[in-house]
Amino acid sequence: EEFVILNVGQIIPRKGIDLLILSLPDLLKDLQNIHLYIAGDGKIISDLINLAESLKVSTKIHFLGPLNHNDVLGYMKSANVFVLPTRSEGMGQVLIEALSVGTPVISTNVGGIPDFLTNDYDSILIPKDNIQALKKAIIKIAIDKKFTSKIIKNGHQTAKKYSLNNTAKLLKDLFNSVLYESINGNSKSKQ
Repeated sequence: EEFVILNVGQIIPRKGIDLLILSLPDLLKDLQNIHLYIAGDGKIISDLINLAESLKVSTKIHFLGPLNHNDVLGYMKSANVFVLPTRSEGMGQVLIEALSVGTPVISTNVGGIPDFLTNDYDSILIPKDNIQALKKAIIKIAIDKKFTSKIIKNGHQTAKKYSLNNTAKLLKDLFNSVLYESINGNSKSKQ
């Protein structure tokens, strides 16, 4: 049975997809049935294909091209793990989407990601540019079923908390409270 790693997004250097490809030769020693699916478009696809060929792992990598949202969710649901080894990121909405469909997430501890994901609770967060940590995290997801079940369950709760609808409601409530205070006067400033 295939062990599917999925990455979705812009195929640009900042996203760290090269690290996923560089981790494959070592990963294949432990997980021979591993396959990497990469969805998206970008300027470094040919570089990544060349890298995969030079490492002799091109048969394990599948470039899907740009996908519509429903297809992305379908791939997320069928993946064993969603990996975003990014070198810099804002919030990473794609991580929330993966969690929302019950796919465990591995990402880097950069930018806004640690503001909403917690290592070993709802995801695995690794240092950026660390191929060994990436490999170790993927193997942990593949082998430690109890741990993986725990982060899937907790990840689903995180996804609910940070869903677009919930975030929009939180922003609306914040806006309304600021508006209320500006119209009615802030009682603290009058004391």
